[in-house]
Amino acid sequence: MTDPYRILGVNRNSSDSDIKSAYRQLAKKHHPDRGGDSEHFANINAAYDNIKDHNARQNFDNEPSNFQQSQPRQNPFGRNFGAGFDDMFNNMFGQNLHPNARRPHRQQPQHVNITLQVTLEEVYSCIEKNINITMPNGLSKPIKLKIPPGVHDGAQVRYPGMSPDGADLLVMYKIISHSIFTVEDYNLHMQLNVNLSDVMLGADKVITTLDKRSIKLHIKAGTQIGTKFRIRESGMPRPGNSNGDLFIEIKAHIPILDESDLNKSLADLLATKLSN
Repeated sequence: MTDPYRILGVNRNSSDSDIKSAYRQLAKKHHPDRGGDSEHFANINAAYDNIKDHNARQNFDNEPSNFQQSQPRQNPFGRNFGAGFDDMFNNMFGQNLHPNARRPHRQQPQHVNITLQVTLEEVYSCIEKNINITMPNGLSKPIKLKIPPGVHDGAQVRYPGMSPDGADLLVMYKIISHSIFTVEDYNLHMQLNVNLSDVMLGADKVITTLDKRSIKLHIKAGTQIGTKFRIRESGMPRPGNSNGDLFIEIKAHIPILDESDLNKSLADLLATKLSN
């Protein structure tokens, strides 16, 4: 294995911040998007992963193959046989063969957090969204994220291995407010504003759903303001189940009229009703 200290231009006494700083400079300089060599860029990333903090450096230095290449070759049965035997034994034969040996600490997989704004239409259609992720260390990666069914505002979804450095990607979804629809437990809600004559005499209205379907809604004569109509399975997708429902609440505008205007309006309504 190539010596990661040499690749990053640091020594074994360098601090975590010094190593990170050296890595960021090299990553920016040799990134393929800036004309760098992709193989050399991959070597820089691998080198940083091996020595990015104390635990990683300890794991790297304790690996036998790495130890033999990064340290001067010595006779294992030389002058320091007694004092350094435990370390030599562990390095040469592995951690499990010696009763007093300790396993090196293995870092738990880390994840990268992002917040992604999406429209209600995108969530409804469960689209595959193209985004580009740029990390603080300069690494960037274009990816495609499939929005799973059932995503709600504030939901967090884990995408294994999707971040630019190979870690898991943890996405928090923020749904942009819609001008017509609101969501409640997978159900869509909307208000339909009609004329007062529509609820008094009855009318047919065309509703455009979130997925651009046109549905004819019949309002019977005498329908009360605040009445809710239900259209089944026209709401948001649910994981492993049918869609929620669409609820349409009737709202009517009541004009402010003086007595003469009111009498005329009522007369007009009565005439219309009698003619039907």
